Amino acid sequence: MLYYDRWDVLLDSLKALQNVANLHTVIIVWNHPIGPSPQAIFPKVFKAHNNSLNNRFLPLDLIQTEAILSLDDDVTLTVSEIEKGFSVWKENRERLVGYPERDFEFRSSSKDWAYKVNSRSKSYSMILTGAAFFHKVCTTVLRSFSACFTDPNRDVCAPVA
Repeated sequence: MLYYDRWDVLLDSLKALQNVANLHTVIIVWNHPIGPSPQAIFPKVFKAHNNSLNNRFLPLDLIQTEAILSLDDDVTLTVSEIEKGFSVWKENRERLVGYPERDFEFRSSSKDWAYKVNSRSKSYSMILTGAAFFHKVCTTVLRSFSACFTDPNRDVCAPVA
């Protein structure tokens, strides 16, 4: 789980994750420049060197499972959504499986591509990584790949895969 500066949301997310049956470990990738309080009791924390959405792809030794559920600290999924996502991922281990989907559209007026949040067609062409399952091997492959899609100076767009 990526964390920057939403303390209450982080605590709510951790509380909700306690009820997920197949959960092995929660690893918080701490992107905030000020580290966690020594009094705070967290599962496992990795203090990142910088604030980057790409830190979700760090090949951390703390990761002990093939499946990774990447969650941004502002994303809330129900237990049933997490369990359903994990079930779908187990049948599609080579794919990114998640919830924030987007669809592309070509804008003829500006002659460029954009992605849509709400598609009437109910189709999608990509999954954002703010709430997605992926295989551990992606931490070595997608880490480099995703950097191509974000501005290293601003880091405002979600990595896409």
